[in-house]
Amino acid sequence: FILSTKEVVVHEDGRDAYVSVRLLSQPTQPVHISVLSSNKDEASVKPGMLSFNSKNWAQNQNLRVIPRDDRIDDGDKTLYLKITPENSKDPVFAKLPIKTIKVINKDNDQAGLVINPLKPNTSEAGEEGKIGIKLDSQPKSEVQLEFQISDKDEAKLLLRRIDFNELDWFQEKWVRVIGLDDEKIDGDQAYTVT
Repeated sequence: FILSTKEVVVHEDGRDAYVSVRLLSQPTQPVHISVLSSNKDEASVKPGMLSFNSKNWAQNQNLRVIPRDDRIDDGDKTLYLKITPENSKDPVFAKLPIKTIKVINKDNDQAGLVINPLKPNTSEAGEEGKIGIKLDSQPKSEVQLEFQISDKDEAKLLLRRIDFNELDWFQEKWVRVIGLDDEKIDGDQAYTVT
């Protein structure tokens, strides 16, 4: 049997790839070619089996290589499709060696923060500000974010640290800031949360 290519590239953003397969000679009995992915967490293939017979042996049949978006900033990944006719009823084809196709799954995730300044202003009367925060991609281990305020006379943080893990990284959590009365006639004052 022959493959249209030995390597394909797919992308986590959903761009898949196709490989065509056909036989080089007419079989005397049905030929079943099974296809397995070496890493289904990165990409799968459909269908998992192709069937050829004495009528369709010269016609191309397509395999669709489907990427999986793991939402982890882990770089491009390489895997292989194992293609074998070992379960064929035709003994000539059943003895043929396994062929492989190299698959590269291009990563589309980037580590970072999503910040939502829902209520960025506070007041000396004790009005509270809220800043929503979540991660851009799934971490491999726990992520601890620590916060500081630039002017402790103007406001204080109600929470100095937020933790994220591989289960809650996409859930927005809140940094809460409360305004303080500095007992000065100094007008509106700007400060930052970092």
